[in-house]
Amino acid sequence: MKILAISDLYVPAHCMADALSLLNPTHLEIIEWAARDEAELHHRVRQIEQFGPGAHSPPVAVWKWAREAELIVTHLCPLGADLIEQAVNLRMIGVCRAGTENVDQQAVQARGIRLYQVPGRNAVAVAEFTVGLILAERRNIARAHLSLVTGGWRKNFANDGQFSELAGKTVGLVGFGAVGQMVAARLAPFGVQFGVHDPFQSCQVIERHGGRALPLPELLCCADVVSLHARRGPHEPPLIGAAELALMKPTAVLINTARAHLVDTDALVQVLQHRRIAGAALDVFEQEPLPEDSPLRRLDNITLTPHLAGSTLEAFHQSPRLLAERIRQDMELRPDHRCRHR
Repeated sequence: MKILAISDLYVPAHCMADALSLLNPTHLEIIEWAARDEAELHHRVRQIEQFGPGAHSPPVAVWKWAREAELIVTHLCPLGADLIEQAVNLRMIGVCRAGTENVDQQAVQARGIRLYQVPGRNAVAVAEFTVGLILAERRNIARAHLSLVTGGWRKNFANDGQFSELAGKTVGLVGFGAVGQMVAARLAPFGVQFGVHDPFQSCQVIERHGGRALPLPELLCCADVVSLHARRGPHEPPLIGAAELALMKPTAVLINTARAHLVDTDALVQVLQHRRIAGAALDVFEQEPLPEDSPLRRLDNITLTPHLAGSTLEAFHQSPRLLAERIRQDMELRPDHRCRHR
């Protein structure tokens, strides 16, 4: 099998080579989608998420090897319709992440190409980070640190009178895939109760993890912490807008480590300014980096982090191997999808 892999700053060539050796390629070509730094790469990814794979082009060298490849593996580099059409021998595409926004879906379907991805590849990283944000926001950890390093000794915060332990509280998880389930597993030892809203998940799975399936309005009304782990298209209306925020307890906090467009930012700023909820913690933003004049920066009841939740070495470096294992298993189960060895 002839494989073309496109590496980048996060998934380097040696990770691709080690992982794809599991597929016993007759030829493996690895080309880097080079960027000056992580900031430039992140900017490209944001544009691709907003405007599709046509927003950027792959390296010139990719075009030469694409015609020979039976499998193309990418992480962040886009694969547009024009490239897929020219890859005449292409039978499979693998993306080393959960989302496939960087691949032209219509071109893949038109050619009958099998598309693989790695759902949950950074689930552990995001789940751990989510628990950290919950504790940081409820217990003012980041704000206390900022006070100390700037010469203060702050003891009073916007949520005064609401200092409380997690034990006995209700955590509402909106979205209960790999990340949501891992958040539940990590929070269970704190002695919390779980309300879960996920219309695509069965009640049996939710209950097996100690949760209770709830409609979104009911979850928002009863939760002390609302943590978002859902997927939603960037052009769909926010899942959490003014009406939903109005249902939350004044002592509750909102956590978003998933997608910025899940939350109406203007509505969130309003409720935080008027202390209608206790606080929020955000790792994702509609515009990244967060602009200097963003009203989020002027709030005293919010914790902000620069899109760090899923960014661990383990999450990036293990993703090509997880992908290769999925492809190998599928090829063993589907003889008709085995690539020709040349």
